[in-house]
Amino acid sequence: MGRASTLRLHERGQIKALSTAGYTVKRIADVVKRSRKATKDVLRVGFTFQQDNATIHATRSTETWLEENDVATLDCPSRSPDLSPMENL
Repeated sequence: MGRASTLRLHERGQIKALSTAGYTVKRIADVVKRSRKATKDVLRVGFTFQQDNATIHATRSTETWLEENDVATLDCPSRSPDLSPMENL
């Protein structure tokens, strides 16, 4: 199983780094739900999430979770991990 780490950035909050090797989507969702209270200020109005839309990252359960939690996403072509997010702003 992976190991979660907590990193601090300027003491303003936390960055959760999670090695997902061996984790199922459900297990990762459970970790995120437990961290939700700590991240509610980060996922506020104006926050936009960007992912690379790789097939393994764009599962139905991922899309459902993002919608249910009102997380705005940045449109990005599928399977383009090296695409600069600045090109979409």
